[in-house]
Amino acid sequence: MYEIILPERVAINAFMKRSRQSLLNNFKSSSGKQLHQAAIFANYLVALDFLAEAIEFLEGYVNDIECDDENIDQWGHVGQGIILLSALYRRVGSSDAANKQLDRILKNDIVVGDKAEDLAYRLSDHEGEMEYAETQTKKYRCEMISQEILRFLYYLEMWPQFKVNVHPSEKEVVESLVQRSYEKLRDALCR
Repeated sequence: MYEIILPERVAINAFMKRSRQSLLNNFKSSSGKQLHQAAIFANYLVALDFLAEAIEFLEGYVNDIECDDENIDQWGHVGQGIILLSALYRRVGSSDAANKQLDRILKNDIVVGDKAEDLAYRLSDHEGEMEYAETQTKKYRCEMISQEILRFLYYLEMWPQFKVNVHPSEKEVVESLVQRSYEKLRDALCR
């Protein structure tokens, strides 16, 4: 069992309090569902500008889980946490730490196929996903927006791996999309 650290101060409203408590009560590193929820919650912290707390929370479990034959089903969810942690390290100016996290993904990247083609599909689908999210309950709306951000953070963090197949302006499009999505997530969390 990994110790997860979630200070009380991140529970800024009833929704965040319930989400925090659920993770504290139920987190198991062997559960794909809980690893997914942990990455989603860490992204909530980022949207609410609790960057240090998000880093500490992610470090509390992603660094201790490696990809192997026994946990391949959980690796995608751990990978989302790793990608988010890498993006956060980069955001706070720790490129070496970010690259160290990315190396873990590069060794065991489960996203197969043409990443540029996948990005194009995700970009074309994004607006529809966001519109659909707006029709959902607060819980699912926040989860869907957070998941969209995590998807596009993957592309930003992995950009050097497939940028030759994508027009350079696409990176700006993805960065802008992530920024706008974080604003929508913040609004949804605070409603």
